[in-house]
Amino acid sequence: MQVPAELNEFTLARRHTANRRGPIRWIWSHATRHGWLIFMLVAGAIGNAALMAVVPIMTGQAFNDMLAKPARVQVLLPLALIMGGSQIIRGILQFGRNFGAELLAQHVEVEIRDELYVSLLGKSMTFHNIQPVGDTMARATNDVREINYMFSPGFNLVIGSLTFLVMPLIFAPRYHPSLLLTPILFSVTYFIALWQYLHSLTPVTDAVRNSFGAMNSRLSEALDGIETVKSASQEQAESGRFDLLARSFRNAFVRQGDIEARFLPMLLFGFAWQAGCCTPCCSSARGCWTRAAWWLTSGCC
Repeated sequence: MQVPAELNEFTLARRHTANRRGPIRWIWSHATRHGWLIFMLVAGAIGNAALMAVVPIMTGQAFNDMLAKPARVQVLLPLALIMGGSQIIRGILQFGRNFGAELLAQHVEVEIRDELYVSLLGKSMTFHNIQPVGDTMARATNDVREINYMFSPGFNLVIGSLTFLVMPLIFAPRYHPSLLLTPILFSVTYFIALWQYLHSLTPVTDAVRNSFGAMNSRLSEALDGIETVKSASQEQAESGRFDLLARSFRNAFVRQGDIEARFLPMLLFGFAWQAGCCTPCCSSARGCWTRAAWWLTSGCC
């Protein structure tokens, strides 16, 4: 006879069922339950990047008006008000982006933790006897917390960075087509360097999580069987095993830090910054730019 879910001791009725056909689909099924937070995150990121471009655009317009014959001084106040108002709106949008990302991260963490606990409660005693307690504790605490960090600041910074990569490609041709060269080259080299960075970091982060789980599991088992350890006079042996696992975790953590310290996209950003400063100088020397545009781009750099 089929037992209803409401009456089954080890099964709880759930209003939402996550898609478990893959890790990406699983996380996406949890995130899409909060579509308004995703919209807040994306809209805030786009608005933040777009309104940041208002300041150099209005500054360039002010230069053009002041260098005109005669100078159009009366437009300075409206331009200043537009710049100030745009940055106030930008601050509100940026707050909304960060708020949406953090709230989304908290919601997803709570739902995944609830799903994990319900799944563990439904497992048989045979599973729990085979599965190391310490490893299960590590997965239920630290690994679930990593989901939170993946959304905030993870996805928050990724979406913000992508919008700031796109905006120069949209606004740069307003002044001169040569300004597209630096952001395009930077975008290509950035994604190549990021792919290489993640390719090198993935196995090291897996080693960190596995070594932490093994260390935590061994410690939990030793504490649970402390009477057996003492009766067999195995304190030194257990201490040696724990030191070995702790050293393995430390070495993996140090390797992760070494790879994270070699984050080449930041170096590429410095090169792109200098190239962006040199572009108006070279174009101005060939007579391609107006004086106002040269001042604008040099000042932004």
